[in-house]
This record gives sequence, structure tokens and C-alpha cells, in this order.
Amino acid sequence: MVSVAESKATTSDGKSTNSSARKSSTSSGSKSASSSSGSSKKKSNPKMELEQEQRKRDSVFTLFPNVQWKPTAEQNVQLPIQYCDWMEPFSCDGRFIARFDLLPMELILKIFKQINASDRLAASEACRRWFEAAHYYEPFQRRMYFNFDRIEFNDEDGPIKYFSNPMRTYPYLTFTFVEFTKHSDFWLNNGMYIRELTLRCCLIRKKKFITIMKNLPMLERLELMQCDELFKHWTLDYSTDEPMFPFTLPHLKHLSLAACDYYNEYHFERFIEAAPALESIDVSNCFINLYLSRRMTMISRVLRLVSKNRLIMKALNISDIPCFDDVAWHLLAEMNGLFLTHFTVTYTDRIPLKDPGILKFFSVQTRLTHLDLTSSIGVNDVCLQLIVESCPLLQVLKLRRCWLLSDEGVQDIHTLKHLRVLDVSSCERISDYGMRVGIIAKRARPFDEVYFSLLNTLSDYTMYYLVLILKNLQVLDLDSNATITDTSLQYLCCYSQELRNLNLQSCTKLVVQIFKYLSPSDRRSACFVCSRWYEASKYCRFAEQMVLHLVGVDFDDFKPPVMNLILADRKYPLIKLSRVKLNVQSKFWQNYGPFVREITFEKCMIWRERVISLFKHMPNLRVARFVECDLLRDDLFRTWKFFDNGLYTIDFPAVESLSLAKNNFSQLQFESMVEMMPNLTRVDFSNCFRQVETGRKMFLLSCIQKFIVRRQFVLRSVNISGIPVDDIFLRGLADATGLLLDELSLTYLEKMPTREPAIIDLFRRQTSLRFLDVTSSTGITDFCLEQIVRYITDLRVLVMTGCWGISDYGIKQIFRLQHLETLNLSNCIRMSKHGIMDGAAFSNRAILKELHLELLDTLDEECVVKIGANFPNLTVLNIGGSSTCMTDWSAQYIFCNLVNLEHLNIERSTKLTDAGFTGIDLPEKTFSIWDVEETFAIDRLKKLRVLKVSGCYRMTDFALRYGFRFTELKELSLSRCHQISEAGVERLVSTCPALEYLDLSECPNINDNCVKMIAIQLKRISTLKLANCPLLTESCLEYLVACCKNLKYLYVRGCFKLPPDIAERLSKIPTMRQVYKS
Repeated sequence: MVSVAESKATTSDGKSTNSSARKSSTSSGSKSASSSSGSSKKKSNPKMELEQEQRKRDSVFTLFPNVQWKPTAEQNVQLPIQYCDWMEPFSCDGRFIARFDLLPMELILKIFKQINASDRLAASEACRRWFEAAHYYEPFQRRMYFNFDRIEFNDEDGPIKYFSNPMRTYPYLTFTFVEFTKHSDFWLNNGMYIRELTLRCCLIRKKKFITIMKNLPMLERLELMQCDELFKHWTLDYSTDEPMFPFTLPHLKHLSLAACDYYNEYHFERFIEAAPALESIDVSNCFINLYLSRRMTMISRVLRLVSKNRLIMKALNISDIPCFDDVAWHLLAEMNGLFLTHFTVTYTDRIPLKDPGILKFFSVQTRLTHLDLTSSIGVNDVCLQLIVESCPLLQVLKLRRCWLLSDEGVQDIHTLKHLRVLDVSSCERISDYGMRVGIIAKRARPFDEVYFSLLNTLSDYTMYYLVLILKNLQVLDLDSNATITDTSLQYLCCYSQELRNLNLQSCTKLVVQIFKYLSPSDRRSACFVCSRWYEASKYCRFAEQMVLHLVGVDFDDFKPPVMNLILADRKYPLIKLSRVKLNVQSKFWQNYGPFVREITFEKCMIWRERVISLFKHMPNLRVARFVECDLLRDDLFRTWKFFDNGLYTIDFPAVESLSLAKNNFSQLQFESMVEMMPNLTRVDFSNCFRQVETGRKMFLLSCIQKFIVRRQFVLRSVNISGIPVDDIFLRGLADATGLLLDELSLTYLEKMPTREPAIIDLFRRQTSLRFLDVTSSTGITDFCLEQIVRYITDLRVLVMTGCWGISDYGIKQIFRLQHLETLNLSNCIRMSKHGIMDGAAFSNRAILKELHLELLDTLDEECVVKIGANFPNLTVLNIGGSSTCMTDWSAQYIFCNLVNLEHLNIERSTKLTDAGFTGIDLPEKTFSIWDVEETFAIDRLKKLRVLKVSGCYRMTDFALRYGFRFTELKELSLSRCHQISEAGVERLVSTCPALEYLDLSECPNINDNCVKMIAIQLKRISTLKLANCPLLTESCLEYLVACCKNLKYLYVRGCFKLPPDIAERLSKIPTMRQVYKS
């Protein structure tokens, strides 16, 4: 017994001393008790006493006899209150400032569990403890993947050099489009902690792959997607059992070889041998490029692996594999012991009538929880009914594009009690009744995700049952359901409170879908067809693209057009007022002010108090523009009074963009205006201070500079073009370290200093610029362009009109900008064709959309051919005024290659004839191979919206008859085309019915019959220019009044046969705004 007690005492290291002390005290107590009893009691056996003493339970009360365990009834115990660290500081006056960075770690983790991964990453930047909670807690690490996309994988360049010697682990990694061609210590330092590795479209070969795998002993998931180079040159000796790997992956449970086309059966077998514990394999989208025999061989190898690991195999993905026939299904079904939980397959064959293997397989697999049959057009109603009956544990069921399924097949889906995710998208044969009765039913179920895209049978009644029964939905996909209405959306907003992802893209009516492809002017013309089209044109997104433009009216509630606007039932988010007098209170702003997001005042008479009163009715105003209000001359700031104690300002925090272009203002007026808008991110001061002396102009520029520096952390766009700035002004902007602009426009005329030029430092700092406009900046040189290309790599738009200091070298450097979409080099007189032709070789040909080369006589036809061959995605090409480059031969290459053009300007192309426009009677064919000759007409450009051919005086009616057939052309300029006559105009108005802008100025053969045909045929004409047409008489005005219901502007200067009262005669046209006459 003693030895046993000693062994028990020594088993616990930490408690041995305490237990021995307790035993000694207990034994001494027992001995004293036995001695006090005297001789009245018999002597007991000492061994028995020791055993009884050990069996006794020690009491904590007996161990500390001097401690008072309970207070007396009259005594009040008061303990001092001790606050946690995170509750400090705390005061008794009710003020409490919590220290959330000192919260207990358990509480921080519990809070972080309620937010998603992106929110946790953002919260981790708050403090060190939050960073530890977000990055080092294992359940959070499982949801955090590090994705390296298009990087240089070496230890010398970022970001790998920052990960090679880490202070933490990276268990989940993904590499996309990465070349593993250089040595790196990344795998040696981090390999033992990596659990999952994904290589997607990476360039990796055998030697490097083996080197990486040797350093990943704990790898559990490996995905090799489209890594063709890995197996393409990996040769094996088929006659021997040569191992692919000199090691094994004992912990590897999931292997994906999806979309790998070059591995064969030998690669597959020996790859599998290195992973003996595989539970999941993915070979989806493989074997597509193999012959039929090799394809069947590979499928047999996959089935052999499944049979070998059938006792541990849990997941199998064989989707998008052709020739997976009934024989393969029988082989899977006959594998005893195979019980999959995840299965993905694409079955496209017809199910045989006798002993179908697919039915046999699903009748055996009773433990399936995830089943994906996407694009299985061979699955019918019988098969689905068997699946529902045999697989009661299903949690995920995907039946997208299973076109044979009908109401009969889905009638029992509601019996799956564990179903959480259901996808029946594009199952067109499932009716509204089948959805309501078979899938939704009348019993509430805890669904998480439902995908019903491309189902045009859903009704409002079914949507009501959907949101009422499935209240716990988190993801609902109703993409491209044309029957979804506003009523269905109201049901969703009312009942589905748990939704996190709702897809309603393309769920409007068919008319609305069609209208999205139309321009605002096309929608406006289409809305007059019928009531439904009118309602579709008033769609909220369409309304945001329409501008309410009032010109020269009195803004009075009792006068048109304001009187009619107040009674309208629509909203006006964009408003522009030109030459409008705002001096009377109007209910218009009270009714429609909350919906206004952008307002422009152009040459308006308005006072400061009126501006403030208007802005008070616009809580959602984002953009405010005051253009050419001439703040020192007119009434806007002329009567602006200031209090003696400072500026009287009112805040409009919602305004983000302010434009004061073409105005003259003082310092107090400027500061008062910008202080009213504290959250400005975009400012425009272009073309200001036109009539201000130099000293005052420099003082106002310094005020603008101080404002930009003061708001440097919030400003994203600054426009100071048209105001020549010096090196001192630019130095202030360059030294503002917090100024990171997206858009910058300036005019720099000075000669760049040789020592520390400020404009160079400014370009080096603004690395996030997307838009740069340096129009008329004669101080910009090739060195500036070099710095722009080097530091502003993400530049999208570059405007350099009139920059005379740049040459071909600088132009060639510009084309190295790989993200450049718009380039304007108009009037850069020092450049030649070599700058464009040499630079085109370095450009991203698929990105460039707009190219402006106006007023450049140094270009020739070879340069135009090069443009047509190198930039096939151009939508805007402007080479107007370059008279030598456009010939019949070069125009053919433009019409052949640039089929995406929407805007073409070839004005003053004096060498261009009818042969170039039509491709008829060309002296030399554009393309000639043997006996095949082909030419191209200008009507090949089907997407053309704007065409300017003014000054092409060699063009005749022949070109209009055989070359001009544009159904979508909106704007056409034919001024100074002297040979155009009535015959050409007759053909033009019939082949271009959508014209809204037509310029026939200085065409001497245009007569009243031409105007008659224009007025009758062109219903949408809004601007008509007929200046200096001497044959026009007053008869043409009658046709305009009778037929032109949308005419807004008419130019008839130099038409001396017209009467002087033209404006009065045309006042019957309701849309007429201005008549320009001599």
C-alpha cells in the first residue's frame, strides 16, 4: 500500500509537493486523535489506520482553520471595483472611451467571426493585436489565399523577395501566369508550412517542379491547371518502371489536373503512385485533343485509380470529358466499397433502355452530398427521380443546362431535407407550376443558395412563394429572367432579409434590354412608337443619361417651359441652364431638387443668395458647374457681400465636383465658394482670368495652389488648362506628397529649367494618373515624355494638342504605354510619319481606341496604311486637315481594317476622289491575288456615327449614291463639297435615315428641293447648316415648318435670297432654339 501511494504521488509532477504535505498533515491529525482516546479504546492496526487516512477526503476548511470563510450577518463587504484595460479611461461623469485595441483576444476573435475575409483584412490594419487575430488564427487562415498573378518569381524582385524570409506562414498559395524559371529560396523557407498549392497557366518544367515538390512534405491539395509545359517535354521510357518523382507526397489528399492536354497514361499512373492517400481527383476538361483510342485509355486509367483507392476515395470530378459512356458508368457502379460524397460529371449520351449504367451507379451511391450534373443533356426525369430517392443526404445539387428535365423530374426535389444549394438554370422545360410545386413546395426549408437564371417561366406568384418559404436565402440568381417585374422585387425586399448576393442582371422586359443598346437620341425617337416603349424609355438608368437643357428662358412657374415641367411625372437628374435668368422663386426646385445630381449654369444671371437657396433643395447634388458666368462682370459675385468678422459660408458636403471654367473671380469669392463644398474631389479652373492683369493673375494662381495643397489628400482631378503656369506653381504641387491625382490638365509655356525642373518632379510623383492633358504646352519636351512613360505606366488618356516641343523620339516613346486608350497629337508640327510608324511596333494594338492626328501635313499615305494595319480596334480616327496623307489608296486600307470605327474625320483631304470612297474604277486594286481583286467602300464601316468629309471637293454625287449607306450615322459634314447636287442629296436622305446633324454649307448646288427632301425624309434632324447656299429661297422655310418637328439649330448665313423675318416664320417649330442668319 505504501508503494502504491508513492507511485501515485510521483505521477503528477506539479502536485507532488502539495499532496505529500496534505498526507503528512492528515496523518499527524489522526495520530493525535487516537492518542487522546486513551486506554478506553483498543489499539488498532497501524496499517489499517494508514489506509483509512488515505481514503479520507481532505477539506479545504480544515486546512486553513484561521481563515474566516463567512462574514457576520451585520458586516457589509465592499470590494474595490477593478476595470479591465480595455475599459480605461473611465470617469464617473458618464464619459467612456473604450480601448478596443485592448479587448481580450477571445472577444476579438468572436467579433471577427461575424465579418467576411475582406473586412477582416481591412480591420487588421488598425493595430497589432487585430492584425494577429486576423492573420494567425487558423480558421481565418483557411479562408485566406495568397494569389500571385503575372509576377517575376525570383528573390531579387518584388513581391517574392518580401515573402522569401517571412515572419509568418503561407499555407494556401495560388500562382497564375507565373514563369518558374529562376532559383528562389521561397520554397525552402516556406515549403514545410504549405498545405495547398495551385498553379494555373504557369510556365514550369520537370526539373523545377521536382525541386518545388521536394520542399512540400505537408502538402494536402495540389492543383495543376493548364500547365501544358510541365508534361509537354516530359518523356518517359515506357519499357521500364521509371519513377517520375524521387519522393512521395504522403499527405496529399486532393489532386487536380484540370485542362492539362499533354499528359498521357504513363504520366498519370506514375503521378498517382507518388500520392498513396488520394481521396479526391479532378480531371475535368481533359483528353479533348486526344484521339478516341487514347481518350478511352485515359478514362480507363482514371477508373483504375478510383478502383484502387475506392475505400478512401471521397470526391471525383470528370466533367467535360467526352466519351464517358455507359460502360464507364457500369465500371464505377461495380466498384464495391466506393462511396463518394462529391461527384461532378457531364453526361451527354442518351440513357440506354436496357440496364443503364448511370441508374445503377446512383442507386449505389447513397452517401452523396454534392452532385454536379452541369450540361448533362442526357439526364432525364427518370434519372433525376432515382437520384432524389437514392441520395437523401444531398446538400448541393446542380442541374444547370440539363435540357431534358421537366416538371415530372423535379416534382420530388422538395423531399431532400438536407438540400442547401440548388441550381436549375437554363432548364427551359421546367414550367412555373413545376417550380412552385416540385421545388419550392409549401414547407419551409433552410436553403442557402438558389440559381434560377435564364428561366423565363417564373411568375410573380412563384416569386412570392419563393421568398415566403425560403426565408434564409443568402444567394439568389435570377439573371436574364425576362418575367421578373417590380412586384417580384418588392417581395424580395420585404421578406428576404438574409440575402447577401442578389443577381437581377438583365431581368427587365425585352424592350428595356433592346433600349440599352441604343443611344439617348435613338431611345427618344423610339419612345413615340407606343406606350410600352415610352415607359421603357423612362427607365431610371436611361433618365440619368438625359440632360434637361434650357436655353434663353425665364425660370418662372407661370411661363413655359417651366410651367409644363412642374406638371411632369418624371425626374431630371442632369440639368443645364444656358442664358437663363433665375430671379423668381420656383416650386420646380422643391419638387425635383432632391433628384438632381448634376447642374450646370452657363452664362446665367444668378445671385449668390439664389445659388445657396437652390443648393439647399439639392441634398444629393454631386456636380456643380458655373461656366462663363464672368463672376466679376455679371451679377453672380458682383453683389457678394462679406461680413466684417469673416466669410459667411454654408456647407454642401454632398458636392464632389466644382467647375468655375471661363470665369474671373477674386480671392474672397474663390475661397467662399470652395469652403461651401468641403468634400470636393474634382475642380476645374480652366481658361479663367482672361482679362486680368499679370500680377493679379499670379496672386490668384497662388490661391489655387494653396487650395490644392490644403486638399491634397482628397483631390483626384485638377483642371487648370488655359492658364499658363510657371515653375514656381508646379513646384508647390510637386512638393505636396499627399497629392495623388487621377486626372490632370495644365498648360506649361515656359522653357523647362535645366536644374531640378518642377514639372519633371510632378510627373514622377503622379504615378496614379489615368488622364493627362497638356494642350498647347510648348514647354513640354521629349524628356518630359520619357518621364511620363517611365513613371505613369497606367495612363489611359494623353492629350498633347499643340505641343510644338516634341519630336519623333518623344512620339515613339508614347506608344510604349501599354494601357493607353486615347492619344491626341493634333497640331504637333515637329513630328513626322516616322514617330508613328516606329512607335506602332511597341504599342498595345488591342487597347488603343482613339487616335487624333489633326492638322499634320507631315504625314503621308504610308503612315495611314500603317495605322490601319496596327490599330484594328480604333473607334475614333481624326486626321482632318492632313491634306497629303489621305488618298484613294490609303483610304482603302482604312475601310478594310478599321471596321469598328464610330467617328471618322478626314476633312480637307483634297486627294480623295469618288474611287476612294466607293472602291469603283480604282487604277490599282487594293488586294489582288491571281485573278481575285477586291476593293472596299466607305459603307463597310457599319458602326460609323460621325463622319466629317468637309473640304473634299473632288467628291461628287456618285460617291453619295454608291458609297454612303449608313443606317446608324448621326452626324455628317459635307461643307465645301462643291460638286454635290440634288441627285446626291436625294440618295443620301434615303440611305442615311438617322441623321441628326447635317452640314451642307458652301455647297453652291443646294436648292429648295434639297431642303424639301431633307425635311421630309430626315425626321430626326436637329441641326441643319446651310450657310452660303445662294440658291435657297423662302420656299424652303415652308418645308421646314411643316415637316421638321425636332429642328433646334438652323444656319443660313450668306443665303441672301431668304427674307429677313426667318426667326418669326420658324417660331412655329416647338423645338427651335436658335436661327443663325446674316
